[in-house]
Amino acid sequence: METSVSPAVVWQAWERGLEQKRKFSYEILEVKKGEGFSIRCKALFIRLIFTHTVKPTPRGSEICYKAEIKGFFAWPVRWILGQKIKKNLGMALKAVVYELENKRVK
Repeated sequence: METSVSPAVVWQAWERGLEQKRKFSYEILEVKKGEGFSIRCKALFIRLIFTHTVKPTPRGSEICYKAEIKGFFAWPVRWILGQKIKKNLGMALKAVVYELENKRVK
């Protein structure tokens, strides 16, 4: 998703989100400061890995995400919940972009 907000502003919002008190348990796998991060959530016999990246564009930045479902029950979970996870991530990304474009993180 492309936005008029600079990658630095997006990254600042992500950093604040990673530092806040967690509403659910996750492990931070990898952080490339200013570029992206990956987190892993564990559930019974599955692991959800979410990767978020931000890249500069002439207009502002492009924000991308990727969700991976791994583990023993990955295939049935992907089949049952894959589209719902993708839809919810897309809606969450749109909400973050809307907030950043309208409120501008200080």
